[in-house]
Amino acid sequence: MLIFDKFLQRRRWAPVRPLLNPVVRRIATRLDVVFEEVLEQTPQLVLESDQPALAAGWFRRIRLKRV
Repeated sequence: MLIFDKFLQRRRWAPVRPLLNPVVRRIATRLDVVFEEVLEQTPQLVLESDQPALAAGWFRRIRLKRV
């Protein structure tokens, strides 16, 4: 499975996202979702790769594998 989205990374400083999130989430999407927290809830998926993409790493290119 390939995912291309704007997930936050744990322990990565992202000061602008909390400021933008209240407005942006009403219009389109959330900016405060930490991918690792989502992955912990899906034990049938394993992370194969995670690379920064677009907008100085705001977006991530994530590859998952089903076990």
